[in-house]
Amino acid sequence: MRVKRYPWQSTLLVTVQMVGILAILFTGPIVARRPLLLLLELLGGGIGVWALLVMRRATFSVMPDVKAGARLVGHGPYRWIRHPMYLAVLLVTGALVAAAFHWWRLGIWVILLVDILVKIAYEETLLTKHYAAYGAYRQQTKRLLPYLY
Repeated sequence: MRVKRYPWQSTLLVTVQMVGILAILFTGPIVARRPLLLLLELLGGGIGVWALLVMRRATFSVMPDVKAGARLVGHGPYRWIRHPMYLAVLLVTGALVAAAFHWWRLGIWVILLVDILVKIAYEETLLTKHYAAYGAYRQQTKRLLPYLY
């Protein structure tokens, strides 16, 4: 099945995401010092690494477009949530914003959150068109938070 793609949309979403991540990383500490925030940061990092290991390099892309030859992954963290790498980004950056809180850093994080939610919606449209089984997979899993959302 042919999937209609909008390369400019993918590029814009990834650009906003990367600028947001870099803005948070370069305006505060890279490692949270408070134990709870450090735990949150490590949890996010662990989820991200786990998701990358399960997905494998051949399937991974920062672009929301479906790569040629990609396969639908439904094990590892993908068993519970459809977008564990986005969750990892939000956990790590959220912990870093809280570790060196400023309203403008929170604003950057909120823009990052909105961008990721829009990117998820766009990506899921492409995945639904590409994989016949994606509709059933969506029914069995949550987007970002196990059992919640």
